Amino acid sequence: MKNSLKSFAAIVLFVSAAFSAQAEEKKSAGFGTNIYSNKEGKIHILVDKNDANAPATLILKSARGTVVYRETVPRSNVKFGRVLNIEALEAGKYQIDVIIKNEKQTKSFEVSEIIRERVVKIQ
Repeated sequence: MKNSLKSFAAIVLFVSAAFSAQAEEKKSAGFGTNIYSNKEGKIHILVDKNDANAPATLILKSARGTVVYRETVPRSNVKFGRVLNIEALEAGKYQIDVIIKNEKQTKSFEVSEIIRERVVKIQ
């Protein structure tokens, strides 16, 4: 008797060139960001603002434009970091926007699910 069981092994994060194994820092006139992923499926966002009077907004949205996560960081936080656990996200493409004043930096990534099939034979 064969019994096939399908189970999700893990959510794997496939990242674009911007999310390489080495962190990439992107600088603008008003702030710098460092956004990278780790093997545990978490995304690290580090921001270094040049202007202590400007709040920062972090937005995570799906390819359809649905906002999954939004946070406004107070003006007083010149340097700050966030760790986003994306384990619960559905498979698909996503985008992270860091917005300070009229400047915006964007990184894209994709979440895919690996499906494993196991076969059990009872004799």
